[in-house]
Amino acid sequence: MANFISIFRIFVMFYAAYLIYTSVGNATAYIWALALTIIAFALDGVDGYVARKFNEESKFGALLDIMGDRI
Repeated sequence: MANFISIFRIFVMFYAAYLIYTSVGNATAYIWALALTIIAFALDGVDGYVARKFNEESKFGALLDIMGDRI
């Protein structure tokens, strides 16, 4: 479950980057990109909580985690 959240977070960030690079000068797109980035950061916390709660640990998850020191 935690790895699924991490993968979803990556797709959210790709879409945020897409919005930034394809909508130059469009303030609404920048606001959406900012909101998606905030959501991605929040999902990082949710991912960590779920992994600790269900005692899930994987090298893939550690690699994707910002604080992944268990590789």
